[in-house]
Amino acid sequence: MLDVVNRLLKLEAELVVTITLPLDRHRPHSDADRIRLRNLVADATAQVSDRSDHPRPIIANLDRAAGSVDLGGGAYGVVLVATADVAEAHPLPFPVREELALATTPSTRMLVQGLRRSPAIECSWCPTTLLGCLQRCATT
Repeated sequence: MLDVVNRLLKLEAELVVTITLPLDRHRPHSDADRIRLRNLVADATAQVSDRSDHPRPIIANLDRAAGSVDLGGGAYGVVLVATADVAEAHPLPFPVREELALATTPSTRMLVQGLRRSPAIECSWCPTTLLGCLQRCATT
């Protein structure tokens, strides 16, 4: 997760779509999760069409990222990031709020908050939280 956040913090594009979605861990493969994801992708598609001069590559990558999501993998949530060149979907080991954001950089607030709330870990360089390790170790 640290490498994902670190990479997203460096990502910049004309338009970046970020979707965070909490998942129901008690009902894997829930229809409700699938419907909420589909609705968020539809909202994002409409907003991208309104805000971008060239929406097709972004929408195609958003659909590709949404298609790769495993809703039954036991994750607390999922994050999707799409640009004209990037399509990523990652399961999250911590809960997140539902959010759709369009900007020139990915919305990483939910990810950083989740890392901050995570329990202490022991990496090979420092005993700290995941966020502390990201700040100390992943940037060196």
